[in-house]
Amino acid sequence: METIDKLIEAHSGKFGPSGKLRVFACPGRINLIGEHIDYNGGHVLPAAVDKSIYLVITPNDRKSFRFFSTAFGNVNEISINDLYKTSPANNNWWIYPAGVIRTLAEDEWPLEHGYDMSFASTIPVGSGMSSSAALTEVVVFALSTLLKIHLTLPHMAALGQRIETEFAGVSCGIMDQFAVVTGKRNCAVMLNTKNLEYEYVKVDSNVVHWILVNSMVKHSLKDSGYNERRSDCETSVEKLNKCGFNRKYICDFTMEEFEKNKEVLIEREQKRVYHAITEESRTVQFEKLMKRGDYESAGKLLTGSHESLRDNYEVSIPELDKMVEWAMSIEGVLGSRMMGGGFGGCTINMVKKENVSAFKEIISDKFRKEFRKETEIYDCVIGDGVREIIL
Repeated sequence: METIDKLIEAHSGKFGPSGKLRVFACPGRINLIGEHIDYNGGHVLPAAVDKSIYLVITPNDRKSFRFFSTAFGNVNEISINDLYKTSPANNNWWIYPAGVIRTLAEDEWPLEHGYDMSFASTIPVGSGMSSSAALTEVVVFALSTLLKIHLTLPHMAALGQRIETEFAGVSCGIMDQFAVVTGKRNCAVMLNTKNLEYEYVKVDSNVVHWILVNSMVKHSLKDSGYNERRSDCETSVEKLNKCGFNRKYICDFTMEEFEKNKEVLIEREQKRVYHAITEESRTVQFEKLMKRGDYESAGKLLTGSHESLRDNYEVSIPELDKMVEWAMSIEGVLGSRMMGGGFGGCTINMVKKENVSAFKEIISDKFRKEFRKETEIYDCVIGDGVREIIL
């Protein structure tokens, strides 16, 4: 509540007091397994976490939307009557709420009154916990609530994905948005990205913890090779379909079909396809093992995921590889891999509950000695998705 109290105080200082104040929150997410296959028609297993973006929102009489962030300080504004006159740069934080407003206007939502919005975040920026998805979805959810427009959770996630693609220029899949809107306490979300069917998978925090260790290399999808990897995958599907198939996604192909026809792909494309097909298999098997409580076997699949992301998808970096190597030498670590789009961010580590304290101490010490700086460690509690906070 301290973060919320400070945000309310800052909001009132910027925009004045209001009796119609509402507060919303949207979490970040971790992804247990299923990396880079949400746009390849595969299964993914993300979970919402206890780190969130908070939004305080009040109506105004200016017929405009004003945005303030405690992290950046400035107030930015767009007018309802001229939504395209003011355009934030692609790397500006408020492109996300501005993108929501413009998209809703295109979809003919009744944006007749203006609102003032203030944001605060406990999600570490650039860590791969999808702060951009949380920022987008908290605005979507808040406005749909205030305007009394019912959106299904899949619709809300798809809207967020569209905004990130069209306004931020990231050709992302739907996993991040889906995870932060459907999150449920102590559960991961097993999502079939082809049809958006999903089910909850219980994660027992009394047995294992999910520990993120930050490489301190800032993660950015737009500025990395993320879009290039996605383009490789789309080109590969087109080439493989010329061999007599009619498939939409890489994960629609079996390993046997790929092996028989892989010569139509260049070496780089072969590696991308191999990762996607094997990662789909790992994710499906991981869910089964988790349901059976076979955490030891599940952890091996986690580490196998990292090896493929490093060698086949080529999105890891030396810092992340070193951190996974260290983790796997520590007692009680069942599995470790890089998490997120790659090129920075965090590793996610599956650690037995009784070994968490020792793991944090050892990994911090190794990081400090190797890189001459401190890392950040997040012991993630799996929590609920986007919601209104009733004061």
